[in-house]
Amino acid sequence: MHHLSAFAALLSVVGLSFTTATTLPHTPGPYGTSSAQLLLCDESRLDPYAAALNITEKRHVMVSSFYPTGPSNHCAAYNSTYWPAATARFYEQQYAPLGLPNGTISSLKLQFCHAQYHHNAKLHLPVVLFSPGLGGSRLLYSAMAQSLASQGYIVVTIDHPYDANIVEFPDGSTVLAANITTNEQIEAAVDTRVKDVLFVLDQLALTSNKKHLFGPGQWKNTSHDYLAFGHSLGGATAVQAASKDPRLIAAVNLDGRQYGSVATQGSKKPILLVNNPAHENDPTWVSMWNATRETKAWIEIQNVAHQGISDALVIIDALSDVLTPTVFGLAHGLFGTIAGARLQQITTTFVGHFFSYSLSHTGSPLPDIRNGSFTRFPDVRLIGRG
Repeated sequence: MHHLSAFAALLSVVGLSFTTATTLPHTPGPYGTSSAQLLLCDESRLDPYAAALNITEKRHVMVSSFYPTGPSNHCAAYNSTYWPAATARFYEQQYAPLGLPNGTISSLKLQFCHAQYHHNAKLHLPVVLFSPGLGGSRLLYSAMAQSLASQGYIVVTIDHPYDANIVEFPDGSTVLAANITTNEQIEAAVDTRVKDVLFVLDQLALTSNKKHLFGPGQWKNTSHDYLAFGHSLGGATAVQAASKDPRLIAAVNLDGRQYGSVATQGSKKPILLVNNPAHENDPTWVSMWNATRETKAWIEIQNVAHQGISDALVIIDALSDVLTPTVFGLAHGLFGTIAGARLQQITTTFVGHFFSYSLSHTGSPLPDIRNGSFTRFPDVRLIGRG
């Protein structure tokens, strides 16, 4: 579940010098996008991981937002770094003894859009909260979040300090991961993560935070509709959080074993389950599925591995001109053979469509389905719906 660690170890096989910027693509939608970051402090809660280190401090949560700015065909493009400086240095230094070229991590960029804002009273942008996998950084899902934002959603990605491998704060200070390995520790981590998600949800009601995270104009266009999704343990977090809080309308679990009460009692909200081929028979999904009485759908993406459901394959593809055949062979085993752009298209389409259905309750929760298969997505298999 340590996605970046696997990716960086893979790149370490390459003996090359990398100094030019690499801009990551995202699935284009009708909107251009931009991004912002914010540090939030929960004054009502002490950090349980800091307490284990005999440190008394409030729980701090780092978030990124990805929001629509204007029509994608009226954009002034600009690039922004994929990683903040200390985070990039952390991984470059960690893997330098293995041969990771200095500058590879720092070279990654995202392309955003400056667009002139025009108020539209009819525009109501839903807000989506995202939680990453155990040990994973929110940053490794940025292109995925940007793709969903380009479809007309505001996406807020959340880092869980002492859970993520590294969290960097605006002052450049960092927090590294605690040792979360046992089932008891993972259950506790889900509880902490759910509290983080609901705290962020509270903070998004504040006008000052909306102005900062949703753009100078778009914050006025946000709806009161909130949704949640996540990958791996983040997917379990999203479903559990949605069942605990009435503000969250629906949730998507991307390939994560389910923890929390919903694993046996079922989800109280509409859910979409998305698995890789090796994860089809997870007993926690089967029990949750059987107990869920709300709208539910379950699909499987072919040719992808668990760790590939992130930006990893997009990054690998973006670096394809300089990666050796050996590295590509390792990538296929680690992340899957599906192209990063195709995986991004699938996740954006199915997550976006399911959320749209959950908001409108019209049409089908799954796109382009006919006779139990998907006309535009032969690489997606229907497991169940109800």
